Formats: sequence, C-alpha cells, structure tokens
Amino acid sequence: MQNLISEKYNPLISIIVPIYNIERYVKRCIDSIVMQTYSNLEIVLVDDGSIDRCGCICDYYSGIDKRIIVIHKPNGGLSDARNKALDIITGKYVSFVDGDDCLSESFVERVLNEMLITDSDIGICDEEVFVSSSDGELRKRGSRFEQSNKMMVMSGVEALDLCLRQKYYDVSAWGKVYKSSLLKKIRYPVGMVHEDLYTTFKIFAESKRTVFINEHLYYYNIRDGSIMNSCSVTRFIDLMDSADEQEKGVKRLVPELENSLNCRTIAAYFQAFEGSIRCKDDDAKKRAWTKIKKLRGKVLLCSYARRKIRIASILSYLGPEIFAKVQMIYYRR
Repeated sequence: MQNLISEKYNPLISIIVPIYNIERYVKRCIDSIVMQTYSNLEIVLVDDGSIDRCGCICDYYSGIDKRIIVIHKPNGGLSDARNKALDIITGKYVSFVDGDDCLSESFVERVLNEMLITDSDIGICDEEVFVSSSDGELRKRGSRFEQSNKMMVMSGVEALDLCLRQKYYDVSAWGKVYKSSLLKKIRYPVGMVHEDLYTTFKIFAESKRTVFINEHLYYYNIRDGSIMNSCSVTRFIDLMDSADEQEKGVKRLVPELENSLNCRTIAAYFQAFEGSIRCKDDDAKKRAWTKIKKLRGKVLLCSYARRKIRIASILSYLGPEIFAKVQMIYYRR
C-alpha cells in the first residue's frame, strides 16, 4: 500500500473533542487519540462546563502530553464547543471526535494517507456502532449504513449526493477529516441539537474531492442519557428546523441533487413524527405529517431511495394514526 506520509511530510492534524459530563467514557476517548499511529497531532479538549470530573481528567492529560490543549468554558452546547476550538486550531487538517466515542489507532494515518494519495479535501471512513449499557459495558451493533466493497474517490457534489442518500455515511461531523481551509468561514449554529444538518452540506459544497475508506475506523457510542436518545419535543422541532435549513441550502447551492435531498428531508421528518408522538406534541406531529405528505410521492419515484424510507413512505398512505402505531412498534424493537 502506497504511503505518502513521511518524516518530510507529516502535516499537523487538529482533533477537536467537545466534552460534557461524560467522565465514564472520556478517558477511553482521549486514550484512543493520543495512541494514534500518526503522532503529529494538536488535540483540543473542550470542557464545556462539565460538573463532573471531566475538567480534571482533561487537565491531567494535558500535563502528560504536550500535544493537548484544554479549553474550559461555560456550558454552551456542542456547536459552541466546536466553534471555540476552530477559532484556535493551527493544523492543516481537522477532525472532530465526540467525547463518548473513540477511534481505531490507525484512524488518522489511514484517512490522511488516502487523502494525500487522492489529493482530497475530505476523507471519510466507515463506522462501527456500539451500544453502552447502564453499567458502561459496550455491545457491538455494526454499522448504520450500507457497506461498500471498495474505496471511492468522488467530487464534492458526488460526496454530498451519497451523504443525502445516507448510503455509506451521513452528515455527522465526526468520522471525517477535513482540510481546515474548508471550515475557515463555516461555524456550527449555537443552540441547535442537529447542528450537522445545518453545516455539513456547506462543507461538501466547498470541497473539490472526497475519498471514502471502507474500513471501520470510527467507533460511535450510543449511550443512555445522550441528547440524541432523549425524548424532548424541542429536539424534534430542532430536527425539522435543521432539515429545512439544509433543504434551502442544498437547493440554492446544488439544485441538481433535489431527489437525494428529498430522501434525506423525509427521513428527518419521519424521525420527528415518531418523536412528536412519544412526546405527545400535536403541533410538532401536524408539522411533520404535512411535510411527509408533500414529499412521499417524490421519494417513491426515486429509484435509489433507501428501502427503509420507501417502506415508510408507502405505509404513510395508511394515514397518520395507523402509521404512528406502525412507527411505535418499529422503534420499540
């Protein structure tokens, strides 16, 4: 395998880790970063106002590894934490890791090397999903997406297309390495839960070339108590707002991707519809259903829509009440 990383060319990679009240997981996360086979790293740990021992843990690691920078700040959410780090990083490349996730030891080296070989602005790897039990034990669940049997090199538009289809990867900021110049003018929306829907499409649209590596190099942890597992109607309203923002932005920047965009938008609204039922919010439920009715016919005409989305679109014609019961059965499995 060709390797373009050498003593003469080993660019600095900034890794940004937002951290908030996750002391059970954060050591594993930091260890997986400091033990990377690629060592020229700038590791920015952002203690986002944690009230547990996370801040002390971050300070301990900064004392034993000179590559680590710690930012202590009042709690402002994931976007604010990422933005504070983006304002100070000096690496030519940047990657994000959520504080309860972790990396394969070869994540940076493998992704960076393929980016250098293909002259790519963005490198994406496959993920492995783990589920945390209440006692902290991890159970492997596999990937959320279809598995590719080969590495792919794509234009920025082609990469965004696959992202919208949710074929091999999604909008998540993590699991990717970016040229820092792509994020020079882009920041994450403070106060939003689904901040990546607001942001990732803009980064792809700015890029010229992307490489996807079909190796499980990022380990995504689904845990009890996380924001993404919470039942909050605010979260699902945020999801719809974020999907609408992405819809407007993609239509403006790359209107030729409208079919794939419809698939991604309705996926968000299906999730919001299910959440509004659990949270017993009729206004959110009505808003989600109105959008589903508008898009479902277009999605069914899209030959490459995901099987799950096509089935949900068909079932939606049974009406909101029956569809709601079917969704609740599905999500309880």
